[in-house]
Amino acid sequence: MFLQRRSLCLRPNPPTNQTARLRMPSLRTEMMVDFTEAQKEWSRSFGAWVCVLWGISVFSGIAGSINLLRRKKVARVFLDLSFASIFIQMGYTMVIAGGLKVMGPTGAIMPLIIVFIAVVLLWFVRYAERREWLRA
Repeated sequence: MFLQRRSLCLRPNPPTNQTARLRMPSLRTEMMVDFTEAQKEWSRSFGAWVCVLWGISVFSGIAGSINLLRRKKVARVFLDLSFASIFIQMGYTMVIAGGLKVMGPTGAIMPLIIVFIAVVLLWFVRYAERREWLRA
């Protein structure tokens, strides 16, 4: 049985093509059962640009991490891009769009963990540059 999914990116129909896999993960209907109506509306209210930022942050974070493991200097560029997009996306969804009001203080735990990991990666890539561990 196919479960119809609702995306955080205002796509009411289930994905039908290959590009659907690149979208922000959707909240399944059964996951939203415990949500209040305000939380459901908030989770469906984000524009496509938030999904684009999510994709940039994920893929540049992966690219930065892989290049960090390969000890390449380009890792800093990718991790800087990832952090900037995470900061903008989380800032918008949690502060400007009212995520803290709608989801409550416990809704801020995961975004804070994500920002913390991004900061640690940025610190480490800069530390590796100073120690000259990275090469062109």
